[in-house]
Amino acid sequence: MVPRSGAAAQRPDGRLAALVQLLGDESSFVWERVRPELAREGRRAVSLLRKEARSSDARARGRARLLLAEIERRDVLRRLVGYATREKIDLETALFLLARYGAPTLDPRPVQRALDSMAAELVERGRRTQDELERVRLLPRYLGIELGFGGNKGEFHNPDNIHLHRVLERHAGMPLSLCAIYLFVARRMGWKGGILPLPGHVMVRFWAGPTGIILDPYHKGQERTERDCKRYVEQNRMRWDPAMLKDASDRGMFKRQLLNLTRSAEKRGQKREVEDMALVLHALEARTIAKLPARGAGPTRGTRS
Repeated sequence: MVPRSGAAAQRPDGRLAALVQLLGDESSFVWERVRPELAREGRRAVSLLRKEARSSDARARGRARLLLAEIERRDVLRRLVGYATREKIDLETALFLLARYGAPTLDPRPVQRALDSMAAELVERGRRTQDELERVRLLPRYLGIELGFGGNKGEFHNPDNIHLHRVLERHAGMPLSLCAIYLFVARRMGWKGGILPLPGHVMVRFWAGPTGIILDPYHKGQERTERDCKRYVEQNRMRWDPAMLKDASDRGMFKRQLLNLTRSAEKRGQKREVEDMALVLHALEARTIAKLPARGAGPTRGTRS
């Protein structure tokens, strides 16, 4: 291969620099052509864009920051798709990745430390009782009553009610996000439990006592019975399925949260976000299908399934 001359070697960077210099152009026509060009450059354009994001030109500064967010979001999307193809999904990891789609520069560590702190507080309070069921009841008293975690405020499908870090900040969100917080705190304490996949309104069950205890985090952690769950489904004219009382998989709840964010994006008219969530869902479904047995496969003769 013939080495390029010095001028030729510098040409790509010169082109990038020229594109970045156009960010302050008053013409919307120029912006509409520069934006996709820089977005396609991705990480190669980041250093120049970061410099421009500190520009004294308000227009150039704003556009550079917008492009940086787009590039970061593309990186997060790639990680989300890659994570969705894994055999084992951890719901906490998945939801923090999803939160970074909405806030690409999010550092999840302070949020995770908040969950750690809640768990540590409950462990300390639990030392005062030997009754397993009463220890579990400390969870809704602390999160639901004392800290005020409960149903979302404002527009139900606002992404602030979906993304984990915003729900932890606001103490309000959709049922699944609130159930996830209860579950993640409980897992830190070694409790056995899971999210019940009721249609439209998930709840969480912890296995304490003979039948466990069902909590409704959306309503401040109120206790529910299996009969309450069935009544809710039937009153909303949905078909009851006993499987709704079985703990959902982390993969299944990740898929449900992706669908929640898709509906939110549709209502906000965010077509690109809808398409991005479809990519992650496709990767998740492809992995699920890959794990299924081939059609017609079954137990060999003489065995029982």
